[in-house]
Amino acid sequence: MQAKEFGEYLRQSRKKRGLTIRQVETYSGVSNSYLSQIENGKRGIPSAKTLKKLAPVLKESYEELMRISGQGHLLSQTFLKDVSKFAKENSQSPEQKIETALSEDPELYYFWNELSKREDLQLLFKQIKDLSPKSIKKIIKVIKVIEEEETLES
Repeated sequence: MQAKEFGEYLRQSRKKRGLTIRQVETYSGVSNSYLSQIENGKRGIPSAKTLKKLAPVLKESYEELMRISGQGHLLSQTFLKDVSKFAKENSQSPEQKIETALSEDPELYYFWNELSKREDLQLLFKQIKDLSPKSIKKIIKVIKVIEEEETLES
């Protein structure tokens, strides 16, 4: 499918749902000027990442948008990456999972290394294994704040 045809498809899908371009921007995070350019055929086919943002707003399946846009062949590559990431995240020990989640924050990572030596928190660390990296970071940050407050009080 050519960019102009795909842009028209997106316009029809948006209008069918009674949405303005600005509403699509608000709900998807894709700029209204970029959306307008796509709909008018002045921009090429949007990336898979952009289509993923648009799909729920337009009440279209991501897979269908990818297929219609001519990017269906990328779905299997994306799926394989997702499976690989899932396998990697779920094959780690709780300690490895925490270290991975904190690896981009040197201060939290150092704090975790000190904290992980405490026997009174070992059960907590084993429970973290089912949490997302974002949740793990939040928990370690909360523990850090509590530890800092206790240090100030003593």
